[in-house]
Amino acid sequence: MFSTICPTASNVLTKKYRISLKIELIEDAIMIYLRSPNGTTLSCHTANVKELEYNRMPVHSVKFHGKSVNTVFEHSLKCGSMTTFWSDPVDGVEVLINHFLNLLPQLLLSIDCASKTHLSTVIKLLEARKPNLEKVQIECNPIDKEFYKQILDVCGSATHLHLLVETLNDSTQLNLEKLLSTRHLHISHGSWVTVESLDMLLGCSKLTIHRTALTSQNLNNFLKNWKEQSNLESVHIASTEINVEEVIDGIDAIPAGSAKKRGRMMTYGYTIQQMNGTKADIVLSNNGFLELKVQEV
Repeated sequence: MFSTICPTASNVLTKKYRISLKIELIEDAIMIYLRSPNGTTLSCHTANVKELEYNRMPVHSVKFHGKSVNTVFEHSLKCGSMTTFWSDPVDGVEVLINHFLNLLPQLLLSIDCASKTHLSTVIKLLEARKPNLEKVQIECNPIDKEFYKQILDVCGSATHLHLLVETLNDSTQLNLEKLLSTRHLHISHGSWVTVESLDMLLGCSKLTIHRTALTSQNLNNFLKNWKEQSNLESVHIASTEINVEEVIDGIDAIPAGSAKKRGRMMTYGYTIQQMNGTKADIVLSNNGFLELKVQEV
């Protein structure tokens, strides 16, 4: 796996495997994890150069994004680690992110940020790579609407986008037109999502939104619009308590099986059909859960 730090080996590696890259930014340090489908893992993190005096491992000079950096390697059969030493570990954050994004641009990228400063750094680095982003997951502490807008602007071209991000204020004015090329979208905190927002996402193929404030009427409108025309094949929406009868009103839903009860929750199954003949199974629960899955032909 250490061959991935060498650009000459990266072309072979990316053709053979779909590599996932996870970046964790905590305070002034960075942890980067590269993981291949066969389970091999490489971790890389930053440390202050003063810590070298306590090191007992061999030190190597390795180039990252054009900079020679003192690096210590440890490895076993299935995993390995690199510790990179910097006079200012903050500088190492940007250098290492740039290095691995340049080396492996077509990957599943997961970013876990602890602060706005880190998020700003990541957004700046990703902006130049917008056309090449494929699978991106961003997780961070609650942010304001302006930061959320920047994330959508930069990552909207990704085919798979997971936003595990909570907004601090009203975000109903977010422009989701940036997500028109996104096929799989996952939003963990969707309190800002409106029925108008959902209409913009009908071109996706898979949609998951949690913690919304959508009403029974909103979900009814969404299903009616799906019936008219939509590429959505899989939908999971979690909202507050809903009235199931109001959700299915006027959409010609055919009951599929009997209602099921679990505690205070009741679930109901139906089949609905688009204008073009495409059928989908939907499951509704009175606690605000909607699931839609297109039937296989």
